[in-house]
Amino acid sequence: MNGLIPSDILHVGFHRQHVGINRQHVGINRHPLQRSPRGRVHSMQYPGFPMSRLGELRVDYPSLGVVREHLSHGHARMLVVSLPDSRGRTTGGEYRVVIDANDLDRVPISYILNIEDVRQFRCIVRGGHKAHAYDHSLATIPGTDKEAWWICHGDFSAVYSLLEDDPVARMGGFLNHIISLLNW
Repeated sequence: MNGLIPSDILHVGFHRQHVGINRQHVGINRHPLQRSPRGRVHSMQYPGFPMSRLGELRVDYPSLGVVREHLSHGHARMLVVSLPDSRGRTTGGEYRVVIDANDLDRVPISYILNIEDVRQFRCIVRGGHKAHAYDHSLATIPGTDKEAWWICHGDFSAVYSLLEDDPVARMGGFLNHIISLLNW
């Protein structure tokens, strides 16, 4: 399996306006190692999780895949993974989660795909409500018409910013946090 997941797993069409790259946002006009406003050195010219590092993350998360339509210049902007349900809160024993990994300098945003299988909504809320300052969720999953059900991660930004400035370490730490929340 090559790890590429078609967007039809989201059960909706893909919006073309989300395909283009916002050149100002990704800093194409900057030198690739120029410091960001927060003082971090950017080594990635394009946003998202580097495909070349996906295998390292799959050691702990073997179901991890990439939504093909959200792949650009070797970086995945949307990841999909099955996470365990050890509390019996889903009918199928797992949460299917899509992760908006567009900007790894900021805490990723995760959404539940199999919301119809969820019996208890402890930390799962309808996206786009901006209930908290750290809520960057959208009303629909990016690039789709599918209603978004956001996994509220709490104010995880302080912990996230202390993680090693490495995409595998950051995404692994984030996924571990999400598993803990869903099974708390």
